[in-house]
Amino acid sequence: MAMQERHRWMAANVAASFGIADKTNYVEGVLGEYNNLKKLNDFLDGKSKHKHIFVYYQRPDVPNEHGELVDATGDPKLMITTGEHEDIRIKSRAVYFLRNVADSKPVRADVTCDGDLLFGEMSASPFESLNTGLLDVFKPLVNPQQFDWGSCDKEQSSEFKSTFDKFTVELFQGIQSLTGGIDLPSPEATDVDLRTLSYNEIAKDHPEMVSKYESLLEQWCHLIEQFLEQTLESQQKESETSGPQTELDFWRNRLQKITSITEQLRSKERKSVMNLLQAITKVPQDVAPKNRQTVFNTLRRWKQIDIAITEAFNEAKDNVKYLTTLDKFVEPLYISTPAAILETLPALMNAVKMVHTIARYYNTTERMTNLFAKITNQMITKCKECVLDGEESDSLWSKDPQLLIKNLYSCIQLNEAYQETYRQTKETLLTLPKGKQFDFSETLIFGRFDLFCRRVTKLVDMFQTIHQFTSLSKHRFDGMEPLVEAFQRIFQEFQIKRHDLLDFHNNRFDRDYVEFNVRISDLESNLRQFINQSFESIASIEA
Repeated sequence: MAMQERHRWMAANVAASFGIADKTNYVEGVLGEYNNLKKLNDFLDGKSKHKHIFVYYQRPDVPNEHGELVDATGDPKLMITTGEHEDIRIKSRAVYFLRNVADSKPVRADVTCDGDLLFGEMSASPFESLNTGLLDVFKPLVNPQQFDWGSCDKEQSSEFKSTFDKFTVELFQGIQSLTGGIDLPSPEATDVDLRTLSYNEIAKDHPEMVSKYESLLEQWCHLIEQFLEQTLESQQKESETSGPQTELDFWRNRLQKITSITEQLRSKERKSVMNLLQAITKVPQDVAPKNRQTVFNTLRRWKQIDIAITEAFNEAKDNVKYLTTLDKFVEPLYISTPAAILETLPALMNAVKMVHTIARYYNTTERMTNLFAKITNQMITKCKECVLDGEESDSLWSKDPQLLIKNLYSCIQLNEAYQETYRQTKETLLTLPKGKQFDFSETLIFGRFDLFCRRVTKLVDMFQTIHQFTSLSKHRFDGMEPLVEAFQRIFQEFQIKRHDLLDFHNNRFDRDYVEFNVRISDLESNLRQFINQSFESIASIEA
C-alpha cells in the first residue's frame, strides 16, 4: 500500500491543524505506517462501519503508581482512532475526517480533495463546540422575522424554534453542570507520605497536617452551605416572566451540581481528608494534637452538612422526576396559540394535580403556587406573542382591527377557561376530603392574568371604537368632515404618546385611556346630534 494524493492532502491538513506544518513529512510517515494506512483506506473505501475518523496529536496516557492516568513523558504522538474501541481521550484538539458519500461508495484516493471527504477540528470540549455552533451560527439564521420558512407553516416554525431553544438551554446547563458549580479544594501536595504512617504517628509528629485538613474541611462546609442557601434564594428572585420550564431547569441544574459535589467527595484524595480527621478523634490522649477539640467541632458540623447534602440530593432528584412528567403538558404553552392551549388545559391541570398528590417534596403550598404562577406567566407571554405576531408593540396600530380584536378575545377566553378548569379540579378534590387539596392563593396564581386581561379588555374597546370611526369615515356624508377630523386628532394624540399597549403595569396608559374615552364620548354625542339633524333636514316624501 502506497500513499496517494488524498492521503497527502489529509496529512497536510493534520500538520497544519496541530501547528506542525514543518513536520508534514513526519505526519505522512505516521499515516503511511501499515496499520494506520489500512485503517485510512478501509475508511475511504467505505469498508469501515464509521463515516468518520479522528487524528490526535498528544502524549499517550500511562498509569502512575496510584493507578491514575497521567501524560507519558517525551514528545506528543500522532494517533488515529474511530473513537470507539481505543481508550483515547481528547486532551487539547482533534482533527476529524467525515465521509460525505453513500456508505458503500468509496472516496477516491487519487484525487487531492473534493466534496466527498470533509475535514474539521474538534476541541477537547465537544459539547462546548456544539453549543457555540448552535448559538453563534445556526440560531441567528432561524430567528430573524424575514427568514424564509418555505412551505413550513407558522405553527411548525414556532415549534421548531421552541424545541431548538429548549435544546440549547439544556445543552448549556449540562455544560455548566460539568464545568461550573462548586469546586471543592483538594489537599495540597506534601512531602509526608501518609500511607507509610499510622494515625498515632501523624497526630504526634505531624500536627500541622491535621490542622491543614481541618481547615480544608471547614472550607468545604462553608462552600457547600453557601451553595445550598444561595441556589434556593436565586430561584425565589426569578423574574415575573419565568415560565414553568424554568422550574424543571432549576431542579435539574441543582441535581447536577449536587451530584458533582458528591462525586468530588468520593474521590480518593478527599476521602483521605475525612478518614484522617475521623481517626484523629480516636487516637490516645497522650498523642492527640492540641486542636483535637476543633476537629471534633468541625466533624460535628460536617455531619449536619452531609445530612443536608443527602436531603438536598433526594429533594432535587424527586422534583426532577415529577416535574419531568409535566414536560409534555407544558410544551403547548411554549409552541401553541392561546386558542390551542385552551384545549390542553384539562390534561395540564390533571398532570399538576398528580404531582401535588404524589410528589414527596414538591407538594408544598409554596412550591405548587409558584408552579401555577409560572404557568400563568407563560400564558401571558404566549398571549402577547399571539397579539404582536412577532412585531413590536407599536405595530398594533397598523394591524387589521378585526383580526387584532379576535386575537385579544382569545387571550380573555384563555384566562376564563384556565380559571374554570382550576376551580373544577379544586371542586373535584373537595369530594375527597382525605386527599391533598388545591388550597392555594388564587390571587397569586391568577392576579397577573386578570390584570393583563383588564388591559386587553380596554384594548378591545379602544380598537373597536377605532374600527367603527374608521369605517364611518369611509362614507362621505356632507357636513361630517369636522367629526372625522376630530376623531383623527384624538386618535393621533393618543398614538403619539407611544404607550406599550401590552405593558399592563403602566398606569399612564390607564389615565390616558380614561381621557381618550371621555373625548370619544363627547365625539359620539356630537355624532348623534349630527345624525338627528340630518334626518330632520330630509324633505318629506309627501311634498
